Amino acid sequence: MLHTILVPLDGSDFAEHALPLAITLGRRGAAVHLVRVHLRSGEHATARLAELDDLMHKVELQYLEQLLERLARSGASLTFSVADGSVVSCLEEAAEAQRADLIVMTTHGRTGMSRAWIGSVADQLMRRSTVPVLLLRPTSKPADPLAGRELGSILVPLDGSPRAEEILEHAADLADMLGARITLLNVIGPVILPMHPYAYIAVPLALDRELLRAQTVHSDAYLRSIAERLRSRHPGLEVRKEVQVAENAAAGILERARSASFDLVAMTTRAHGLSRLLVGGVADKVMRGTRLPLLLYSPPEEEPDTAAGSEEERSPHPGAITTPERPPAA
Repeated sequence: MLHTILVPLDGSDFAEHALPLAITLGRRGAAVHLVRVHLRSGEHATARLAELDDLMHKVELQYLEQLLERLARSGASLTFSVADGSVVSCLEEAAEAQRADLIVMTTHGRTGMSRAWIGSVADQLMRRSTVPVLLLRPTSKPADPLAGRELGSILVPLDGSPRAEEILEHAADLADMLGARITLLNVIGPVILPMHPYAYIAVPLALDRELLRAQTVHSDAYLRSIAERLRSRHPGLEVRKEVQVAENAAAGILERARSASFDLVAMTTRAHGLSRLLVGGVADKVMRGTRLPLLLYSPPEEEPDTAAGSEEERSPHPGAITTPERPPAA
């Protein structure tokens, strides 16, 4: 159950595209807290700049008050605040103070002719926040918050690792509130083997269909166990499962997202602590390659277990099939 939703705003129409979904969740029982961060000129600002700062603070507060008036008949429980300081830090503090279960925001906004803070904030927040972040891409048309927004189908990619599975409860809570179904997706790579036992001989490569079938069966069993676990914890939740064959995980996820009527993709990132999500990572590629809303969660950093080997060694792909080693070269 989602109890509190945090919605960062910057005063732009773009940022307000987060409101329809937040209002929908508010109508289903979640409290919605709107927050705007005021960027002050700094401790060495002149008296004139300090005066302008105070004026802007009042304007930002007035914006939220007027927005609440517009949303008064939405049926959602709404509160708001204006914070002073570093944007990302203020949003993290607001999420903690409100005990937020979810942050809903757009990927970018524009105020006047300059880019507003919300683009870079979304980028940083999804890497730093211990709270799941739901990113929405705004359109050129003004949002109608009172119209609400429904998400009927959620795609959840899994790779067999416990880290990837940490998105499941967050996705299920969202699905419960929206009456959405969840589709679990596991992407497996085609098994390509040389048609000769000696690697140094230039020979054609061939798809090993027997090993691919074994991968598929293994992955399907893995997804079935996850689906059963989700249904036991969330009675009434519709959970489907799919195995996709693709050259890499990101390509498989994007292909599946494009080919079906999914409304949202939910997955964990590979970020650790305050570090940046690696460019080229699966979540990063999906984020750049889809127009769908994204629910992203960065699980708390775990202490590395060097004795147990790398993450890849500890958590092999659920469909991975170990093939016999080739004979050594003569």
